[in-house]
Amino acid sequence: MWKSLVSGVCGLLVFLSFALPWRIDLPERVILEAGGTDWTVPLFLRTVWDSAPLFRGVTVLPSDPEVIRVSTLDLTITVEPRFLEGRGRIEVRSFPAVTWIDYEVRPDYRDRDEDGFPDVAKLNTESDRRLFRERFVAIARSQLVVESSLWKNKDCSGLVRFAYREALKRHDREWHARFGGPLAGSEEVQAFRYPRIPVLGDRLFRIRPGKFAPGTAGIDFSAFASAFYLFSYNALPIGRREESAQSGDLLFFYQPLFFEFPYHVMIYTGKGSVIYHTGPVEGGEGQLIEASLYELRKHPDPRWRPVVDNPAFLGFYRWKILH
Repeated sequence: MWKSLVSGVCGLLVFLSFALPWRIDLPERVILEAGGTDWTVPLFLRTVWDSAPLFRGVTVLPSDPEVIRVSTLDLTITVEPRFLEGRGRIEVRSFPAVTWIDYEVRPDYRDRDEDGFPDVAKLNTESDRRLFRERFVAIARSQLVVESSLWKNKDCSGLVRFAYREALKRHDREWHARFGGPLAGSEEVQAFRYPRIPVLGDRLFRIRPGKFAPGTAGIDFSAFASAFYLFSYNALPIGRREESAQSGDLLFFYQPLFFEFPYHVMIYTGKGSVIYHTGPVEGGEGQLIEASLYELRKHPDPRWRPVVDNPAFLGFYRWKILH
């Protein structure tokens, strides 16, 4: 009996030594560029006899899926760098063998159009641009129903910064609990999520002129930006007529007689409507207003009319993140 048992165990071990991989041959380290070319390498599984095993199931687990995507097909592993920079490990398993690949994704500092924003910090797919627009407008409009405790600065640029920042966050159950109001839709921007913005981190807004330079990004960008900075360094003009605008674009006015706050910004919500905060009025904190452009064109003060012949109306602008 014991001999049969020992013989069976030995036979099983011999079989497993041919059937299961005991070694995975892979490079120890890979260096990639954020948003750059995928890295693909074959997986070599070896038994204790240095032959190919009968069983070849493989599982790969990256330590930070927001930095890289990893997939396997026909015993090859493909690593796709996303837009965030970072370091970590990829665990590769083929029972009972385990190995790791250390990876480094280096930041991409290129600013091809020289608009002051690194290319990787922009939404480069049409689906992400559409989702950002929808979220940006929906978050701003939701404040007409329930004002979120996350909205701290109650003025025109404060509304815009708040909606911009929140539109780039992960809208999970925890976020909804803190946001405190209704928000339709479940799709998310895929490229990145605040506060992990490529290269910029939580400093979303440019506050100084010039091309993008990694060495001065810490002072060129800020978490805060007034309407003047939003107008000057964070958006591009698209014309002075409504026909050129899309939902999520901005309208700017310049009123030099309002010495303390000469620049004013509104959000175009589409279908001929805008939403904006008045800013402080007569000692109060002001109010949030949704109005049609038709109504504004008949504003009792002609300086606030969004019409071509009004020199105080600077026109429609589009976020650089969407270019």
